[in-house]
Amino acid sequence: VFEQYFVGDFDGREFKNDNPADKILTLDYGDTYYAAIPWNNLPDEGKTYIGWMVPNPEPTAPWRGQMSIARDLGLRAAKEGLRLVQQPASVIENRLDELSHGRRIELENIPVHQGAIDLDKNEKLSGNAYWIKAAITMDSHAEAGFSLAQKKDAAGKTIHETVIGYDAARHQLYVDRTNAGGGELNKGKLRQTIDLSGRPNSIQLEILLDKSSLEVFVNNGEAALTTYIYPEEGSTHIAAFSKKGNAVIKNLRIWDLSSVKQ
Repeated sequence: VFEQYFVGDFDGREFKNDNPADKILTLDYGDTYYAAIPWNNLPDEGKTYIGWMVPNPEPTAPWRGQMSIARDLGLRAAKEGLRLVQQPASVIENRLDELSHGRRIELENIPVHQGAIDLDKNEKLSGNAYWIKAAITMDSHAEAGFSLAQKKDAAGKTIHETVIGYDAARHQLYVDRTNAGGGELNKGKLRQTIDLSGRPNSIQLEILLDKSSLEVFVNNGEAALTTYIYPEEGSTHIAAFSKKGNAVIKNLRIWDLSSVKQ
């Protein structure tokens, strides 16, 4: 699954590309985002679209995936020129407190010293359906992020997890499903990455997990990565981690959306 976008001018007959013809601008860096379509004539000239999270060869019968979260689109000036930005639609995000019925974890300035810390010690999150917003700073050689849908054995050792992390040395965001469990994953793309060239030793993340669907938005919409996980029963823990150095979660909010009805 692969989609790209183009930036330029269209006079009604001819499109003039701002970039060389061989320049690929990636719409989503995950392995499931496909056939995205926009809404037209929205209020205040809003630009919103939605994609099909097609599960590729993963067996999900009798369904073939689901739709992504609706996303607001915009353009942002970058060193290389105008680039597309996308974030979860504001009409949904602005209702998170209502949708979560006030079930929210909110923390600030959490030190993470080359290890992992449990983010739900009081078990406020009732399942793998939540929305995370976080800002993290770290040492220049460190990796830091979150371990989602964890499953632990009787001794407390993590045996399954999906890891969303930022490698500051490589300026690379990654989603690693190598040890996610569930047995239904596409073996060729267990680790997916986004190169964020020239980024400082910090990252802003917005993560949407809904049982199996996983959508990650980076640096206020600079990039997105959409994929699936298939957690086993009991894989419900969530933790923050750092390795190869220390990190600080400057701010963290997690909304529990497990009670939202379709």
